[in-house]
Amino acid sequence: MSILSLPDSAFADLPRVADQEPEGSWNGMVLVGEAPGRDEVVQGKPFVGRSGRLLDVALAEVGLVRGACRVVNVFGRRPPDNRVGAFFASRRQAKTEGLGLAEDLGPLAGLWCRAAVAGEVHRLQSAVKAWRPRVVVALGRVPFWAMTGRGAGLVEGVGEVFPCPAEPTIPVLATFHPSFVLRGRASRFSPWLDHLRRAAQYARRSSGADGD
Repeated sequence: MSILSLPDSAFADLPRVADQEPEGSWNGMVLVGEAPGRDEVVQGKPFVGRSGRLLDVALAEVGLVRGACRVVNVFGRRPPDNRVGAFFASRRQAKTEGLGLAEDLGPLAGLWCRAAVAGEVHRLQSAVKAWRPRVVVALGRVPFWAMTGRGAGLVEGVGEVFPCPAEPTIPVLATFHPSFVLRGRASRFSPWLDHLRRAAQYARRSSGADGD
């Protein structure tokens, strides 16, 4: 059986990593990743390893400290072999293998979130609505889909700001995942900084989140 055919009953056994709460005063920013990887499971927090170090560097470049942000993942459990595609399936695959799909969440590039993990997405959407951040930074196409409902991927708006369906007054900025920036080296780092710099401007606004 391939990892993309993981049975629904197996998801509860995948290791979980908790969200990272702000250390002290919150700056009003929520950073959203896809799912934890091996390093995150070992250290028990999101965005560590090479991607996490690059994110820390980029945030410092735009005048932000990671410890003042909320750092979360769409899916709190580590997917097999770090492939977040295990959490999605096509309608044909679902019918063939008897898998449940959460069609209320909408498609992502022609695939649907599996019902067994849909609660993770709903949990995050509810949490963001309750937190009322000044800005949500969607780091990659899965966070972008989860936070906006847009399923075409980042091609339709990388670097742009969209309303969050859970609370339309909350802006969601779409940008690259740190691992994507690492693969592209310097050519992707500069525009990524521009995106984070724009997000920092939202985080510094006095309206929106309470900041504590």
